[in-house]
Amino acid sequence: MVLRIYNDVRFTIRRIHFDNEQSIMDPVADEMDIKMNYANPDMHVPDIERNNRVIKERFRIAYYWMPFKKIPKIMIRYLAMVCTKQLNIYPAKNGISKYYSPYMIVPSEIYD
Repeated sequence: MVLRIYNDVRFTIRRIHFDNEQSIMDPVADEMDIKMNYANPDMHVPDIERNNRVIKERFRIAYYWMPFKKIPKIMIRYLAMVCTKQLNIYPAKNGISKYYSPYMIVPSEIYD
């Protein structure tokens, strides 16, 4: 679904980097003429690892700033979604656009 939305707004996706999920994504690669780059099971991709660390760091900061002693699971899930969503509000330094963020490019129903 996300691939089609990007294609609808005239961003062509040529390559996707994955962990070891070959069987799931092969039909998509054939249908949409996309090159798939699969990582080995024990291989760590530095960009993804850095992104995961940033999300964890933002989550920990937001979690410990909350004035509650106990937090329900649904609130923790929502907090994780908000921390992730906030990373897409500003354009990435080497992203697909210098002026528009992913949040502005992709329609809002993806993020809600």
